[in-house]
Amino acid sequence: MKTTLVPLCFAVLAASAAVDVENPVCEGFTLEGYLDARYQEYGAYNQVPSRDFSIRRAGLEAKAEITGNFEAELKLEFRPDEMFLKDAFLQWDPLSGIQGRFGLFRGETILGGELSTWELPFYERPLVYDLREDLTYSTRDLGLDVELELPPMGFLQLAGTAGIFNGDERGDVRSDNELLYSFRGTAEIIPADLTLGLSAVSHRIGMADQSVPSGYRSSERLMAFSGDLSYHHSFSNWYDGTIYAEASTGDNWKLCDVLAGEDPPRFLGYWGGLTFNYHPWTVQTIRTISLSLGYDYLEQDTEMDWKEKRVSLIASVYPTENTRVRFGGVRTTMETLLNSDEYTDIILEAGLRF
Repeated sequence: MKTTLVPLCFAVLAASAAVDVENPVCEGFTLEGYLDARYQEYGAYNQVPSRDFSIRRAGLEAKAEITGNFEAELKLEFRPDEMFLKDAFLQWDPLSGIQGRFGLFRGETILGGELSTWELPFYERPLVYDLREDLTYSTRDLGLDVELELPPMGFLQLAGTAGIFNGDERGDVRSDNELLYSFRGTAEIIPADLTLGLSAVSHRIGMADQSVPSGYRSSERLMAFSGDLSYHHSFSNWYDGTIYAEASTGDNWKLCDVLAGEDPPRFLGYWGGLTFNYHPWTVQTIRTISLSLGYDYLEQDTEMDWKEKRVSLIASVYPTENTRVRFGGVRTTMETLLNSDEYTDIILEAGLRF
C-alpha cells in the first residue's frame, strides 16, 4: 500500500556543544541532550490511513570525570507518557588500553546495537537486533564488562570486550538465577579504515520448580553469534561514504519450551547500509547532505517459511554537525507460508544534539 505525505515543515534549532558545569567534586562535569521529533504515515493498518506526530526519543546525559581515569555517566530518556533510566554506570581506565564499566548500560554484543541512532543508516534499529533484545541476547542490562585494546601491530588494531550481565533486561525482580556472558572482538585494518567484528552471547533460562529435588531448574545453554564489518572512505574533502553490514544467528528459545528440554529453532538475520555524504563547504547554512540506502532481513525460524524484509531510502540535511532533518520511506515485505504483505511507511524527522 502506497501512502501520500501531507505537506509539513520542521523548524530546526541550531545545536550548541555540550554544556560544561562547574563542580568542586569533579575534574569535569558535562550535560548533554538529544531530541528526535517525527511525523510518520503508516502503510499497513488495515488499509486505513494512519498518521501521527511523535517524540521518537528525547533525553539528558550527565557525565562526571571524577579523576583522570574514573568517570560516571547517567542518562535519562523522556517520552510523552514516561520517563526511565537508560544508563547509570561507572567507568574506570586503570591502564592505557584497559577499560571497565559497572552498572546499567548497553553491552557490546552486536554492531546494530553498538552504533548510536545518530549513525545508523536506518530509522530504527535492525530487525535482528529487536529480536535479540526480546530474547535478552542484546539490550541494556545490569552488569560489568572489561575492554582491552592492544597496541597497534603494524597496520592492525585488535580489541575485545567481555561482559557478565543479569540476562533478564533491567527488571526490578530477577526472573531466574542465571547470568549472561558476552564477548565481542574487533580487528581494524588501519590504512583501509575497515573494521571487522565477531561476537558471541551465552545464557540459560531458569525458574523455581518445587517438583525437582533442587527446587530450581534451568535450560541448556542458549547461544547467539554475529559477524560484522564497517568501512569508511573519504573521496575528498567534499565527498565520503560509509558501509555497515552484519549477520546474526542464534537460538530462538521463545518459540519452544526450553525448560522442558526442547531444542530451540534458529533465527537468522542480516542487514546492510550504505551512506554517501556531500559537504558543501561554500554553503554556510548546510554542513552535510547525505543519502542512505538500507536492507534488513529476518527469519525468526529458519525451518519455517516466514520472512520479513525492509528496504529504506533516506535523504538527510545537516544544517550543523548536531542538527538534521531526514525524509524517506521504508518498504516492508512480510512473507508467510500462506500469503505475503507489502507496505510503505513515509517518515520525516528532525533531530537535535546538544
